Amino acid sequence: MYSVQQTADRGYILAGRTRSFGAGQDDVLFIKTDSLGDILWIKTIGGYYNDYAYRVQQTADHGYVLSCETESFGAGGSDAWLIKTDSLGDTLWTRTYGGALYEVAYWVQQPPITAMSSLA
Repeated sequence: MYSVQQTADRGYILAGRTRSFGAGQDDVLFIKTDSLGDILWIKTIGGYYNDYAYRVQQTADHGYVLSCETESFGAGGSDAWLIKTDSLGDTLWTRTYGGALYEVAYWVQQPPITAMSSLA
């Protein structure tokens, strides 16, 4: 796992990579736990080649955003990959960013949930 964050419900969200599950070589691994660390759900996202998640953040709508690297999708070698999910980890949309060579998204950041609720 490359990223672990506490969620608004006092559970945890973890993101990284796996070769044990998924569609290809390495796939994005995305796990939600309760406050005791017991798994609520596990998701894998990816294609035939290597795909990694480096950072996960909970969003104001209680979904999640992941900054990733993909070799399965995009324009070339490796592209930066942004994934947005709902609160159950189901993918709402993905975007790739990059050219023919090597791009990676190591970080994604949003203001803390408490600060965002005052903006609404």
